[in-house]
Amino acid sequence: MAQVTETPAFDRRVWLLALAFFAIGTDFNVVSGILPSLAQSLDVSVPAAGQVVSSYALFYAVCAPVLAGLTAHIPRKPLVVISLTAFAAANAASALSPTYAFLIGTRIVAAFAASVFSPAGYGLAATLARADRRGVALAAALSGITISLVVGVPIGAYIGNRFGWPSSFWFVTALTLIGAAGLAMRLPQIDAPAAAQAPGLAARFAPLANREVLLGMTPSLVWYVAMFSLYTYLGAAMTERGMTKEELSAIYGALGVGCIAGNHIGGKLSDRIGSQRVVAVALVIQIANLVWLGLAGSSMVANACSIAIFGMNMWFLFPAQQSRLLSISPQHGPLVLALNNSTMYLGGAIGSAASALLIRHGIATSNLPWVSCVFFFAALVLFALCSWALKRSAASGQQGVA
Repeated sequence: MAQVTETPAFDRRVWLLALAFFAIGTDFNVVSGILPSLAQSLDVSVPAAGQVVSSYALFYAVCAPVLAGLTAHIPRKPLVVISLTAFAAANAASALSPTYAFLIGTRIVAAFAASVFSPAGYGLAATLARADRRGVALAAALSGITISLVVGVPIGAYIGNRFGWPSSFWFVTALTLIGAAGLAMRLPQIDAPAAAQAPGLAARFAPLANREVLLGMTPSLVWYVAMFSLYTYLGAAMTERGMTKEELSAIYGALGVGCIAGNHIGGKLSDRIGSQRVVAVALVIQIANLVWLGLAGSSMVANACSIAIFGMNMWFLFPAQQSRLLSISPQHGPLVLALNNSTMYLGGAIGSAASALLIRHGIATSNLPWVSCVFFFAALVLFALCSWALKRSAASGQQGVA
């Protein structure tokens, strides 16, 4: 195994991983911004176009934990380079899609490739750092996803709406190829984790047999459904409210700024007041904010401000939920966090499909904030019930020990 050269913090090559995650984050999230033009070009309805997101999210949710186990024995460098190359090829094929069905197929291939790269990328980021700097290296690599929301998605949406939706996928293709080439040239040969360190397929799903883990994860599935029931069709909703293409790009920029602020503040608040309180407060704020968004009408400023708050609460919840799950099941830490990531994508698939069904039955896309609000209220109720059950279970356990 080659030695890695480190800066005082971590190896600079972690930033190549960040670029790859930037491309993956842009790819998944940019579709929302080009949905109306994509639907028009392929001559399908907006709900049908939304299934481009659902298919990607569903296959990622299912494939990520499975493929992480199946590819655990493969050396890291060829695994990440080949998976990124496949991801770039899938995006190029998406850009060239002649039909809706072909596009869906290319998105499934892209999800497959991304689900191979992502867990391997997380592991590489930790490997390219000293033991006391692995958290910083992981945060740096994953910053690519949060930065994609502020930079990649607005640029990708603008390009797609200005030059045609295929250009958004060409944008992602170019980013991915740069990242893959950089990793191919600069990444050292790194062996696969030892068998004892790489959990098998059964072990990756073992935490789901834990009642406390299920109680902790169930509310998050519902709030991810709530998020994506609106987010997937956000571009269509804003277009229906009269936003121009330039205003739409600005709105996605506001969303990204909110996401970064939420990720930064949410983690600190979780450490200060506890993840349980952060989740509860974020859910309440999100419900109130969605009422405001539902009433915002055609005001660009009101919509942008509300969507920024929507993004902030999205990323308030993510680090807080990760911290909460770690406190519930510290012995299964990495596996629980991986399952939480799959839960997010599963929620994305369900939320997108649910809104598509409602739109087909006459709900206007501009009214989807109300749909999201109802789902968030259900998540809040479920969160309260599951938290009560967890406390009761903990109290029973303490009495049993006594």
